[in-house]
Formats: sequence, C-alpha cells, structure tokens
Amino acid sequence: MIHTVEVEAVEVWYMGHLVEEKEVETFKEHGVHVPEPDEGFRGSFYFGDHAFKIVRDDDTDFWDGVTKAEWLKELKERNRDGILAGAERGWWSVDSEGNPRKPGLEISIRDMQSQNKHLMAHLMVDLGFFPSVGQARKNGWDKPLELGTHELGPRKKRITVEIVD
Repeated sequence: MIHTVEVEAVEVWYMGHLVEEKEVETFKEHGVHVPEPDEGFRGSFYFGDHAFKIVRDDDTDFWDGVTKAEWLKELKERNRDGILAGAERGWWSVDSEGNPRKPGLEISIRDMQSQNKHLMAHLMVDLGFFPSVGQARKNGWDKPLELGTHELGPRKKRITVEIVD
C-alpha cells in the first residue's frame, strides 16, 4: 500500500466576505503491485506519473560493484567535509552517526528555571503549541525539562529543540 495525503485549500465565504481559509487533508491508500526483486533485472512499478525500480540491496551490478550499505558508507565518507562545513555555517547540526539534521532551537534549562518554568509544558506553551500550561499538561507534557535533542509538535509544525544545561 502507498499512503498519500491530498491537501485542498478551502475558502469559507459569508455574505460576500472571506471569513476563513483552511487546508483540508484527505488521507488515501493506493494498492500497488510491487514485483519481488529477483536475479537480473529487478522490475519496476508505476504510480501516478512516476516509475519506480525494484533493486535488491545486495545487487552489486546496480550499486557500482558493492552492496547498498557499502555504497552509502562510501558516499557519506566522500561528503563528510561538506557535511561538517555546513554544520560550521549553522545550516544543520550533525548527529552521533555523522548525519546532517535540522539544527535545533537551543533552550537553556537554567534560563527556563530562572523564569520559574520547570516543565516541558512550559516549553510547549513558549513554542506556541498550546495556549496554556494546563492544557499542555493535560496532553502529557507534565514532565520535567530533559537534556538532549527533542522533536516537538504536530507533523506539519515540528520543531527540533536542543535543551542544554
């Protein structure tokens, strides 16, 4: 199954005035026959106006004489200098495995506690996800602030936050 989301912009008019604009999401499932990869040509399938090839991870003919894992490792090594240069410029941060990731908004626990904000609920309110600390606590954010990198918020508004001491 291939899952897609169709987003439609809807305008609500009342007495000749635009009252509201909103996006309506429609979740769809599409049944697609995907052939099993076998020896030789791996096969393909079509979805919409795109063609997808099915390739085994151990197909050394497709992956330039190595497996997919080895190919990805070589690619990462070739691009390591660029990844580190981008991190130095602040375009992204680098995780423990050397992969680039969206830079996190840096939040200091000391600064939060100096404002008498000790819970993740306070942070969620400050980030604009909830109108009140009470509502954030009711939604499960009644935990203390925790060091580390966190991805917070709903799917479309996700924010990466790095909580430091």
